[in-house]
Amino acid sequence: VGISNYNKEQTEAAVKILKELRTPFIINQRRYSMLDRSIEKDGLKSYAAANGIGIIAFCPLEQGMLTDKYLHGIPADSRVRTDGRFLNENAITPERMAQIQALNEIAAGRGQTLAQMALSWILRDGEVTSVLIGASKPSQILDNIGIVNAPAFTEEELTEMRIATMLSQIKPHFIYNTLGTIEQFCYEEPEKAADLVHEFSLYLRGNFTELDNSATIRITQELEHVKHYVGIEQVRFPDITIEYDIREEDFLVPALSVQPLVENAIYHGIKYKEGKGIVQIEGWIEQEELILRISDDGIGMTEEQLAKIFEKRETDIRKNGVGVLNVHERIQSYY
Repeated sequence: VGISNYNKEQTEAAVKILKELRTPFIINQRRYSMLDRSIEKDGLKSYAAANGIGIIAFCPLEQGMLTDKYLHGIPADSRVRTDGRFLNENAITPERMAQIQALNEIAAGRGQTLAQMALSWILRDGEVTSVLIGASKPSQILDNIGIVNAPAFTEEELTEMRIATMLSQIKPHFIYNTLGTIEQFCYEEPEKAADLVHEFSLYLRGNFTELDNSATIRITQELEHVKHYVGIEQVRFPDITIEYDIREEDFLVPALSVQPLVENAIYHGIKYKEGKGIVQIEGWIEQEELILRISDDGIGMTEEQLAKIFEKRETDIRKNGVGVLNVHERIQSYY
């Protein structure tokens, strides 16, 4: 028996039922790519490998994003232009394109096309049984078959790929502004510049570490990452105050689930407010459920903006970089 789109918890339940029925269970079909690693984050990939269950990956090239099709813009005959059901133009953000360009450079260094490297990466450790590909031209199939002679990934290459993914999740303006502030302090206040460099390095290290974290982490660990981020922003925006009221610390959260919301509160709530601003981070247990709330006293949102916040194809939300949807999707991958 094979199943499709079951997460780890559902797969465990299926295993139990099929064992009771004495029915062989051989494979689970799930979406998996360099841009969508949800089967790693919810533990399905490692669980399947440990229990002799195959995984067949679909959408490995992310509707063409992990090919050379969009490296130089959106072609007129592309799926984005002709049929937006499966790949919408809003998904091809500057941050995403920067990541894809960086991955393409790594692929070229390996003597592969981006599509070949994307497929090789899925099959890199033997835990994925097979991978499904779609093609509109025979040449695409021939190109993909080229992975049979692909060299193994080096640790350096895997590290470069993780860094490319990490940097794509950090808003470019945040990096530019931070480096610009550091440069200014180098001339005026060298000691403050050194402190800022230290804070920035800890922030980047946190992003890098938490990106690879396939398990949930303690809220205190996530808040440490928040504090490094806030320490940088408060140098540029000294009128911002962060208030912490975590009444229960013995619980786990997905990595990088709080910091993007704090960043969202600062950039879309406090930044455009006159005078001082406050961001509150609260956590407590209520009727055996964890409540985690990030709020601010900034400019707020309209009812229309609020209604569209979880719409994946809402152009303004994507272009403005609101991080609520990304966090929502990250939580969904776990729970």
